[in-house]
Amino acid sequence: AKSATRSVTLVEEGGNFPSEMQVPGLPTSGTVRFKGLRSDATYSLWIPPDDEGNYVEERGLRGSGGELTLTSKRGRTVTGTVAVPSDLDVSQVDIQAYPSGSSFGQVVRGKVGKDGRYELRGVPEGEWTIQASWSYGFSMVQTAGIPADGRVDFTLERT
Repeated sequence: AKSATRSVTLVEEGGNFPSEMQVPGLPTSGTVRFKGLRSDATYSLWIPPDDEGNYVEERGLRGSGGELTLTSKRGRTVTGTVAVPSDLDVSQVDIQAYPSGSSFGQVVRGKVGKDGRYELRGVPEGEWTIQASWSYGFSMVQTAGIPADGRVDFTLERT
């Protein structure tokens, strides 16, 4: 698997705040070593998808020894379009997916093209919320599982 600087979210289960760090050369599979993990604690780990849609999501990890073996999974691809009022640049819309319900910092981000099309690669199975938002005063949120065809379209309007 490719390695690059990736964001890693590691959170102690039952804890309040995830710990996010940037890790250079992080593989999407293999063994990594974390220093300072409590041996009596259980952790959850999230590494967002790479360009091919491979992500790492592990729960119930024990802090013993600080060494974790990572196995990447290939997520789903979600596609669709975003429409905005004609005086706005649709490529400035933020598009992201996050788990419906409980989450510990998991987010899959995508980009919207000038033609309004987007693609989110590496969305894990389960019920996720897809959100398209314009950062200048209005947004729309769709709160349902991703349909079987993996397509979600948005129309953003001023409110």
